[in-house]
Amino acid sequence: MNTSTTPKVQYGYASGAANTIRPTSLTYPDGRTLTYDYGAADSMPDALSRIAAIVDDDGSSTHLADYSYLGLRSFVEVDYTEPDIRYTLIGTAGGDDPDTGDIYRGLDRFGRVKGCRWHN
Repeated sequence: MNTSTTPKVQYGYASGAANTIRPTSLTYPDGRTLTYDYGAADSMPDALSRIAAIVDDDGSSTHLADYSYLGLRSFVEVDYTEPDIRYTLIGTAGGDDPDTGDIYRGLDRFGRVKGCRWHN
């Protein structure tokens, strides 16, 4: 394998000046760049280094995915712009989960995934 001609992806990282060294971008071999958005400065996603969105740096700043979280790290919803679908663990109809008593119908009482929905 010739590493000088083998296609590769490259990752960009924060400088660490804000006491974080987290991924900030992904560049494909063809030059396409995706940016990891951590939300507004001093927001909860920013403080916890949780990715709030993946943004295409194609000039229009298209959000490819937007994330909603439960707690520190568990995402409960991902909204994909293309092909306009959503992954969710949140109940969409029928009220709260009868087992847990909350809106997260896709999780059991121990926080494990018991069912998920894809819809548009």
